Amino acid sequence: MAALNRWVFRVSDGQLMMGPVLDPSIYLTDQVNFALVDLPDSQPHPSPRLNRAVDSTTLRAATAQEQADYDLVLLDFAVKTAVDNERLISAVVWTIIDTYSAPATVAKYQNARTKIINAYKARPWQA
Repeated sequence: MAALNRWVFRVSDGQLMMGPVLDPSIYLTDQVNFALVDLPDSQPHPSPRLNRAVDSTTLRAATAQEQADYDLVLLDFAVKTAVDNERLISAVVWTIIDTYSAPATVAKYQNARTKIINAYKARPWQA
């Protein structure tokens, strides 16, 4: 029986990628950059934000910078998902481009999208 508290982690920084993993062979196609940490089933599941793997059996607390980096990755994902999936936002961006820099093109849209994502994360209006 596979361990119930097995996690894939990135070797370079110990970032927990996913877990618990019942079939690690699916996730370990790159054994140079990823490895497993096997924790006792009695140990609470770790938090990918608050914990990092040291080796195949040991965790450590994530540093404040690692936690901030994790939060930024989640924010980046959420913003990109919102911009890409919200038809109204995409339509408004496309229309503004077409109005002020006609004709609208995919390249212009992607450039505007990048600027919107960066502004959303940086909040320059609060400076």
